Amino acid sequence: MNPDSVYHLIIDAMPGNEKNIFAIITSISTAIIAVLAIVIAYQQYKINRRRFKFETYEIKLGVYKVFNKFLVEIMREGNTDYPRLLEFYSGASESIFIFEKPKPIMDKIEEVYKKANTMIYLSQRLYPRDGSQGLPVGEERNKVAKQESELLQWHFDQIKETKELFKKYIQLK
Repeated sequence: MNPDSVYHLIIDAMPGNEKNIFAIITSISTAIIAVLAIVIAYQQYKINRRRFKFETYEIKLGVYKVFNKFLVEIMREGNTDYPRLLEFYSGASESIFIFEKPKPIMDKIEEVYKKANTMIYLSQRLYPRDGSQGLPVGEERNKVAKQESELLQWHFDQIKETKELFKKYIQLK
């Protein structure tokens, strides 16, 4: 708007020209209403975003609990089995539908799944479930036992790591 048009509005709005005053008031009130509508829309967006986070909190926390339960069972028992591993994988895989950025969590699920699967395999080499003799005492058995022990320690360490990973995605901030 150039200065001449501003002066023109002021002169036209002077007493005796009520029609122009009404037009100016209408224009100003329309602009104010537009600004208020934008502010209200933004506030609604923020409220809906917070509501979504709150409503999905319990579901996200449930996925974290699946992780934690599985890792604590491994810590308590010193091993796991295929039914528990599949239960973990099934429950944790729901995260792809729940989290906004599921890739880091899905990567962690895959990593835990693969390492637990390897740990089961190693455990069965040492102590077959069918009751048959496992690996005989010797270098090969020691090597397998060491690998199993390292995987067990890795799973222990995941309790803290998964807590930090999920903390980023579950907090209600």
